[in-house]
Amino acid sequence: MSVQAAFAALLAAPGRLCPELRRHPDRLAARYGLSQQEVGILAGVPQAAYEAMAREVSAKARVVLGVALPQTVREAERHHEAALEAYLSGTVRTADGDHPLDAAREGRLFLASAVGRFPADLLDFARLELCQYELLQDRVAASAARRWDEIALREAAALQRAPERVLRGYPMAPATVRVEVFDHDVTAAGAPAEVPAGRTVVLLHRTWDAPVLTYRVGAGTALLMRLCDGSRTGEEVIEAADVSRDAGAETLGTLAAAGLVVVADPWGLGAEVHIPGPAGSA
Repeated sequence: MSVQAAFAALLAAPGRLCPELRRHPDRLAARYGLSQQEVGILAGVPQAAYEAMAREVSAKARVVLGVALPQTVREAERHHEAALEAYLSGTVRTADGDHPLDAAREGRLFLASAVGRFPADLLDFARLELCQYELLQDRVAASAARRWDEIALREAAALQRAPERVLRGYPMAPATVRVEVFDHDVTAAGAPAEVPAGRTVVLLHRTWDAPVLTYRVGAGTALLMRLCDGSRTGEEVIEAADVSRDAGAETLGTLAAAGLVVVADPWGLGAEVHIPGPAGSA
């Protein structure tokens, strides 16, 4: 603990902690490991000042959260404003000097703290938005996306010349692609207002001059993509996925033609692969 943690707690709950600070300063000193001098500094700030700073922090946090989760915040403001304000004003935020206004960090904090405050379907949609935002901000993915049009065209042309290449080569998913699993259909037309329950596998594709593209894919396609890590030939991927050779080859060919997997690795993209499994998987 530290004086920074104590200050963050005071901003999150000034109405409760300011009176305690003045009546029982030793309790806060013990709780946060404060010296008498640090307690004196904190106690020297009027409660009204803490409350004003708390409102400012809450307002800034709302703006920053809206950068990472824009549709989620708008939906919460329409239908769950009280819960949103309670979360924003009551969440302890320890200052981070390196990233004082980190939207991704605020989004992760929201998802970690908002369970039980908001409907599960809205939180699942929030996770989709956070995945999109983090992929958009990923420097490795951005670097790959910058040259992706050229790579995808070469892949498509090579596949046309030699369709068997996708089976004999070593396909891999590039840094521009991620696969995530959700408990609700976060791709539904009515989302985030209406997010039907149901396991949904989503493919996210980072492009250079457009927002992150989002596709709903089948479990079989997702499994094939996770197996495309550059260590297996296309034939070995199909065998490991336990699908028919014709169906697997057709799917891999479609993915390769769309630039969602690459077969050759002339650009050194092997270290940039990021295809996580479902939460809780090994």
